[in-house]
This record gives sequence, C-alpha cells and structure tokens, in this order.
Amino acid sequence: LRSDAGPPADVKPQNTVYVLFTSGSTGIPKGFVMEHGAVATSQRAIAKRLKMTPHVKILQFAAFVFDLCIGEIIAPLITGACIYVPSEHDRMNRLPEYIKDMGINWAFLTPAFVRTILPEQVPSLDLVLLAGEAVGRDILDTWFGKVRLINGWGPAETCVFSTLQEWTSLEESSITVGKPVGGYCWIVDAANPHRRVPAGCVGEIVIQGPTITREYLANPTMTNATVIAGD
Repeated sequence: LRSDAGPPADVKPQNTVYVLFTSGSTGIPKGFVMEHGAVATSQRAIAKRLKMTPHVKILQFAAFVFDLCIGEIIAPLITGACIYVPSEHDRMNRLPEYIKDMGINWAFLTPAFVRTILPEQVPSLDLVLLAGEAVGRDILDTWFGKVRLINGWGPAETCVFSTLQEWTSLEESSITVGKPVGGYCWIVDAANPHRRVPAGCVGEIVIQGPTITREYLANPTMTNATVIAGD
C-alpha cells in the first residue's frame, strides 16, 4: 500500500547521524561527531545553491571514508535526484565509459582525478564540482565552458562544503573558494578568533552556523580548542 507519510521516527536534530575519522593537517586520526540538524541544514543549503533537482543523475564516486560522499548521497536524496554507484571494476577501470553509458550529468571529483579525463570523454556531464584540493589553472582552462564548473571548499567538520564558487569567466582565479553556504565565514586575527581583521588583510577563517560538528569524539581538549560555543 502507498502511504503519504513516512515511518514513525524519534530522531531529533541534536542526535548523532555519523562519526567520521580524519587526520586533517595533523596526521593523527580524530573523529568528529555530526548531528542530524547540521547535516540536514548544510545539505539543503548546498542543494539549493547548486540548483539540484530530481533531473540530476549524480555519480557516487568518493570513498565512504571521505566526507565528499555525504554530498553525493544526502543532498540527492533530499531533492529526489538519482544516485549512480559504479561497481568497483567500473570505478577503477572504466569510469568515463560508465558516466557516458548511464547518462550521468553531475559529478563531484578531486582536481587530481579530473586531470585523468577529458570533457569529450564524458559528454553527458552538465556539472563538475571540484573538492579536496586546490584547483589548478590547467583544469579551469580545460573544463570551463564545457560544464558548470564549481569549486567546493570546507573542512570535513562543516559537512562537506563551507563555500561554493561557480566560475563565470576565465579571468577569475582558479583558487577562488567563493561565498559561504549554509552559514557564515569570518576572517579573523589568528591570535584572537573573536577579532575580525580589516578588509583586505590576511587572517584565518572562522566558520559560523548550524552546519558544524558538535565535538571531536572523546576529545574535549581538541573540541574546546576548535569549537566556539554560541552565547
């Protein structure tokens, strides 16, 4: 029987939805705890910014230990898009052919990987989002005008992307990270995160909003050093 309502669930926004381990810049594994509310907020905001619709056929390419997989799975499920998961053989040996055969039109890829394929090998792609590394000028020169080319930036602790940049001109820098999505980004004094630096000055980014991690798993010292609780 068809139902107009989903199954009953006692899930609250502050409940944990996943814990992901990352070494980050330290090389020491650490697990961060994401809540349902943070994931739902971030993925709805990202899907809206990217204009994701049920017509999207997205490639699920990232390994499940890489936070990019959250963006490949949750946002499409929210918007009714279709997720294509290649076999390990296709993923490692014939991904361009798989993309073409399936008519996949969106893909989230790393700059290192996108250098291994050419736009003419994947004519069905309408959007390529790059994440995980700085984007080289060579990628912009190769892919601009062939697809919607987007840069996604953000630490994994903010649920995939904190900023998005869609290039509209080859005159733009390839390393522009764009504007915040789902929250705010502040440029602050490296010695005092409560003090913003003047426009044009060098500082560090503080990310504010409902999309960030609750805590580092069983590590209150790191949590207190990294996460600033609101008043």
